[in-house]
Order: sequence, then structure tokens, then C-alpha cells
Amino acid sequence: MAEGDVFASTVPYQPQRVEAAAVYCSDGRIGEQIDDLLHHALELPRYDRLAIPGGPACLAGYFAVYRDRETVVGQLEFLINVHRLQRVVLIAHEDCAFYTERLDASPLGLDKRQREDLRQGCRAGPPDRPAARRGRVLRTPGGRSDHL
Repeated sequence: MAEGDVFASTVPYQPQRVEAAAVYCSDGRIGEQIDDLLHHALELPRYDRLAIPGGPACLAGYFAVYRDRETVVGQLEFLINVHRLQRVVLIAHEDCAFYTERLDASPLGLDKRQREDLRQGCRAGPPDRPAARRGRVLRTPGGRSDHL
């Protein structure tokens, strides 16, 4: 595509909202697995996306990322109110560098810590807001994704 050209997608625009959003890590290696989980296991044909480093880790109450939490909560409140969300899916993935680098977590207990953080993240919103659903994407050596 030449510089200055405008790309025109051949995929039809779908004006109806699906009333769901997903919060997940922006790690580009797991994008297709995220879509696979949401499209097939959770049966969401489309969803609003909030992809940030660490995904929902910032909702677990860590002081080191409290500003990230404020930003994500604000973005979710906007989506909940304007897009009328009924469902928010929180997704973590194995070997997340956000945990090991930004939160200084040991890789040995990472799975347990992420699961607890997902539970904490589900409780992070006001009680009158849509329920979050915990999800997890696991990368396996064969390149396929398993869903819990």
C-alpha cells in the first residue's frame, strides 16, 4: 500500500453492539488465542477490547499500578455506560512479562497469583455494574489454546 493511500476493509461493518468487553494483555503473541477463547468458548461474535500491558492485573489493587487502575476503570465505566455492556471478561495469560517485570513476581507462583488477581479484578467494580467473568488463556507447546 502506497503512503497516503486509504485502506478500505472488505469486512462488513456490524452496527449492533454485543454488550460485552474483554480486558486482556496487549502481548501480540496471544491475540489469536484471545479471539479464539472469546469467539468459540464464550460465544461472543464481537466485543469491545481493552488491551493493555498486564491486562486486568491493574485491577487487583497493586500500589505500583494504581494509576493504571484508575485509567482502566475509567475506560470500563465509559464502555459500560455508553455501549451498555452487560458482560466484562477478564483474561490473563501465562508468562506475562508485566507480572515479572513491572510487579516483580516470581514465575514459580505466577499462575496462582494471576488466578487470585482475576478474582480480585472481578470484585473491583461497583456492585451495580455488569458481572465480570474470569477467563484464562494457556499457550501450549503445540500452539493450540486451552480454555478454563
